[in-house]
Amino acid sequence: MKESEGLTLTHGAALGLSPYLRLSRATADAVLEYAMRRIRRASSALCSPQQQAAA
Repeated sequence: MKESEGLTLTHGAALGLSPYLRLSRATADAVLEYAMRRIRRASSALCSPQQQAAA
């Protein structure tokens, strides 16, 4: 995601929260909403066409 969307995430295992991802909430809601759209776009690129159709 870093290369395609300019995003980095921390794996939840670093905090004992596997298999989740850790996001920072120390910013404005608008910035977080924009980041979530970018995460959705990047993660959908990782899915197969069948998975994308089901989403």
